[in-house]
Parts: sequence; C-alpha cells; structure tokens
Amino acid sequence: MSRETVGYCSLHEKSIRALYDRCLSSVGVSCLSKCLKLDEILDGKINFVVYIIDYGGSRIKVGATREFRLLHRVSEQPHVVAKVIYKTNSAYEGSGLNVTFNYF
Repeated sequence: MSRETVGYCSLHEKSIRALYDRCLSSVGVSCLSKCLKLDEILDGKINFVVYIIDYGGSRIKVGATREFRLLHRVSEQPHVVAKVIYKTNSAYEGSGLNVTFNYF
C-alpha cells in the first residue's frame, strides 16, 4: 500500500473527502496537486479561509480550512486572538498561502 492510499480503501481513495484531507491536512508542496483536483471537482462551490491564531507569546499558527468549519477549528485550539486573513473559493489558493506562511 502506498502512502498515497493510506487511510482510504480503494473505493474512496479518490473521493472528495480524501482529496480534501490530502490538500489541507498537511503543509507542503505535495498537497497542492490534490488541491487542484479538489478545485476542479468543487468548481468554486465551497469557500475556504486562511486564518492566523495567536497562542500567546511568540507562538502563532497559520491554517486553512473550509469557511463553514472555521469556528470549530478555532475553538478546538486554545488561543488569545484568531483572525481570518484571506477568503477564497479555491482550495489550491488557500492551501498555497498556508504553505507560504508556514515556511517563514
């Protein structure tokens, strides 16, 4: 079994959920190809946000998620301040910004 298919059976390895997980669940250039495929399937119907969370002190996090999941994502992480810094209907664009910010 390849790393590409870990976590999904052969019936679901190319599902929207699998593409979403591979697109936004990790930070790296390899995830971006999955985001392009996801954008092709979703055709702009889902909004994504890039957000920043300040944990206090010098600890911050930049993340990307579907817009409707933002409050859940933020609420599960103890933080001082959280702010949406970008909105888009492209998973590729949101994930690309996430990758860019996390490499600095």
